[in-house]
Amino acid sequence: MVLVTTYAKLSLQPGNAQSAPYAPQYASLGGVPAVLPDIPVTSVFLFLFSIGAAAHMTIFQLNKKISHKFLFSIILFGECRSMLIKTSHYG
Repeated sequence: MVLVTTYAKLSLQPGNAQSAPYAPQYASLGGVPAVLPDIPVTSVFLFLFSIGAAAHMTIFQLNKKISHKFLFSIILFGECRSMLIKTSHYG
């Protein structure tokens, strides 16, 4: 005997008002951005990603001078740059 629970029956009940694809009534996954906890954390991440981008570009250029083509450094530089762009867009 297989017990199958269908959620479609629950959504079709008249008491369930959130059955259609309506926008949520509250902010999930982090909540509403606030100045106090978000700005200091964002500035720390901006600092870390800028240090990471500078370090990986320096490593890439130093390796390039001695004819080593280490592409992982340039990939990590690109990732740090993209995270800088993502993190600097606040709001």
